[in-house]
Amino acid sequence: MDNHWFEAAAHHMGDAYLNYSFTKGSEQEVAFLIKELDLKPGMKLLDVGCGPGRHSHLFARAGITVLGIDISQKFVDILVNNSKQDSSTGDKQSWGSNSCSAGANLNSNITNIIDKKLDSSIAEKAILKYKIDPTRRYAGGLSMGGMGTFELVARNPDYFAAAFPICGGGNPKWANLLKSTPFWIFHGEDDGVVSVDFSRKMYEALSVEKASVRLTIYPDVNHNLSLIHI
Repeated sequence: MDNHWFEAAAHHMGDAYLNYSFTKGSEQEVAFLIKELDLKPGMKLLDVGCGPGRHSHLFARAGITVLGIDISQKFVDILVNNSKQDSSTGDKQSWGSNSCSAGANLNSNITNIIDKKLDSSIAEKAILKYKIDPTRRYAGGLSMGGMGTFELVARNPDYFAAAFPICGGGNPKWANLLKSTPFWIFHGEDDGVVSVDFSRKMYEALSVEKASVRLTIYPDVNHNLSLIHI
């Protein structure tokens, strides 16, 4: 089975993912969820999109048995390896008798991941509540949000007026699904988190499909493109 397109991004980030600035709030995020969901030791938790386990590990340390699922085998391997190291410390506050296991789904066929369309009820409620002009719906996001932008539009080819993924990436094979939506892609040339090559490949694939697409690359800019005035 072919690897999911995100596997390349996972290999690019590797263990360093757990040290990026956006992971610094992991403990607070998990503490919030444990409190709000009233999670107790011994309960079981499914962590969908677990990545290398920045949340899964913390839930397990709280006595919760975690099953992580991710599209990236690389991230799953990091999670499992770190869980073995964590449990070997003998720290009663880490793993104890609880566990964190994981599996990967590397299916790159988008129609086989989840239903291709947006939940119409959610979309319609948002349109009514916020008085959204259905001809002016835009999709955008940064980093994994940029990746999600490509995927969201691929699942809903005729829904958005335009899209602006920032420091993201996607599967070039989706170009045929994306071509009816105008794209303006942004990326920092020195991005050390998500390689600029991911945006370049999406731009090239969309150009082949003669889509309305623009690519803006900022020289000497890393992954902190949100600090740049676009």
